[in-house]
Amino acid sequence: MRRLVAGHLLGQASLIAVTPVLTRQYAPEDIGIYQIAMVLAVGVSMCASQRIDTIVPSVTEAELPILLRRVARSIVLLGALGLLSGLLVAIWSTAIASATVMVVVLSAVLAIQTVDSGILIRGQHLGALSRRNASFGVSAAVIQVAVGAIYPTAWSLVGGVVAGRLLAVLTTRRPHLATPSPAAPGLVSVGPPYGGSAAARNVGAGVLASLSSQGLLLATAATLGAGAAGQVAIAQRAASAPLTLVGQGIAQGVALKTSSAIRSEVPELKAQMRRHTAELLPIAFIASLLMLMLGLFGLEAVLGPGWNEAAMVLAILSFGMFAQLAVSPQTVIFPLIRCEQLQLHLELAKTLLLFATTFLVGWTTQSLMWMTIVASVILFAGYLATIFVLLRRVDGWDASRLPREDRSH
Repeated sequence: MRRLVAGHLLGQASLIAVTPVLTRQYAPEDIGIYQIAMVLAVGVSMCASQRIDTIVPSVTEAELPILLRRVARSIVLLGALGLLSGLLVAIWSTAIASATVMVVVLSAVLAIQTVDSGILIRGQHLGALSRRNASFGVSAAVIQVAVGAIYPTAWSLVGGVVAGRLLAVLTTRRPHLATPSPAAPGLVSVGPPYGGSAAARNVGAGVLASLSSQGLLLATAATLGAGAAGQVAIAQRAASAPLTLVGQGIAQGVALKTSSAIRSEVPELKAQMRRHTAELLPIAFIASLLMLMLGLFGLEAVLGPGWNEAAMVLAILSFGMFAQLAVSPQTVIFPLIRCEQLQLHLELAKTLLLFATTFLVGWTTQSLMWMTIVASVILFAGYLATIFVLLRRVDGWDASRLPREDRSH
């Protein structure tokens, strides 16, 4: 797990380090457009990839090529439909057409990287996964700054991410993926074939999780405009830095350990969750405290003039981000133990509550501060409910793996 965290740390630290440069090169509107496109692309890419990175570690060798072929067809179909839609929409609005193509390109690249992650996690090729994660962040940061010095538009930000991710996938040296790592346990199925309603529920939960984390951004864009959305986008970029730096690496580590325990039929998932929570809580506390201090005393000086609202948003969001950092890396357990429907219901409730409430507050008050306060409280409560429900379900999974005579004790 340390290698995964280190790779993410290097890559994402590079992206975060260039933020003060980007805020001086790009207008808030361009950053807001890029961030909105990225939010939509994450959701679309989950549909195309069917989130198989969360299920590939626990499927059989016979199921794997079927899943990969299905996802390959989805990505090709996504690209064809998206580009066709862009051409058709261009008849009415070139701006909407440009945004459509932007989302399609980002979605396809994100889906390709998702498939690559699932295969690497399945074979437990941690070194290759860590190198790829680091390579993406460094490449994207360099490209965004270099292109922004010449042509600072939303497309320049998109191009940096697309080029960085493709370069990372294509240039990372890795073992022969047909042969799992010697550390990988037997790859056997833990449930029915993945597809149909299970895939739809898993994708739905992932899309809703993404939307809920960006609900404030979308509600701000709808009620206060692209300029205010740019302020929120930069604040969320800073607020999500700890999750981006270490959370994704920890999530991949959780997936590795959980899939190993599932395949070995050892009833230790709840003990693993407690260890992960104990590791994440101090990280989340320190990170949220630093976010609060940065928002109160330092963010505007770092970003440059004109970003005072971003500083206020960051300070308020630190409360909700504490819960997100402590809980979200462990939500990968839901699909691994085939609880996609439960996760879907939790994410649906959180997303609807967050977006509807922040939209209503923004529409009635036109106040970004009150919108952010409401969003932060809902995020905290939502993730608290998620960890409670997940612990209950994991406890039941462990109990079902005990010998029959021990289940009553």
